[in-house]
Amino acid sequence: MTTSGSPRVAQAIHQSLAVLIRQELRDPVFEKVMCTVTNVHVNRDGSVANVYVSLFGGSEQEDKLAIGRLKKAAGFLRGPLARKCGLRRAPELRFFHDRSEEMRSTLREINEQDDS
Repeated sequence: MTTSGSPRVAQAIHQSLAVLIRQELRDPVFEKVMCTVTNVHVNRDGSVANVYVSLFGGSEQEDKLAIGRLKKAAGFLRGPLARKCGLRRAPELRFFHDRSEEMRSTLREINEQDDS
């Protein structure tokens, strides 16, 4: 987990958000799409956290909808996140779709086809 800010804060945000998304977001989209926090980058002053998530089990349209719902829920998640991590001020949360796992799977399939 690379970060310009505190690695301890980034790790705490990473772990707490993984739990909060699973437990607090009661959106039907997340019943179809599995959401995993893959990485968190916190800026130097801790005011912004870029959160990268992998989405599994949904179509491209459902993935876009899930990212949109995460962005809308960012303000809602800040309060519980600050309390859970022991922060005075929760950072602004910016969610991004992390496609590295999808790319890894695609490359693995191509590699297996070449080996055959």
